[in-house]
Amino acid sequence: DYDADGMSDLHEMLAGTDPCDSQSLLVFQGAWSATGVPGLEYDPQSKLLHIRWQAVPGKSYQLESTAHLTTDPGTGLPPLFTPLGDVVTAGVGETALDVWVDISDSDDEQIFRIRISETGEP
Repeated sequence: DYDADGMSDLHEMLAGTDPCDSQSLLVFQGAWSATGVPGLEYDPQSKLLHIRWQAVPGKSYQLESTAHLTTDPGTGLPPLFTPLGDVVTAGVGETALDVWVDISDSDDEQIFRIRISETGEP
């Protein structure tokens, strides 16, 4: 981790970020909940979560979630992350991506992660 940003140089290379710049890393910029968001096609009574993260033009990302980060005590398996929405690709000059997720049916807390995806593949 040459720039001491907490992301290994290998992971920075895979993410397309600069391993020599501590400000260049794959990181969430924020998450906000909202209802009645104009311009989005969905049930206006839905509860939406707006998630934004830093992006690299041309890179594709899959937002995923899980209810816990602990290993399953019965099976010893790691937590299962579920894809949310479609794979999104940052366009030319796009350094942040925004995704809206419907969390209306979720009473549990969710933990989110961003996975680098091959272009167009879930």
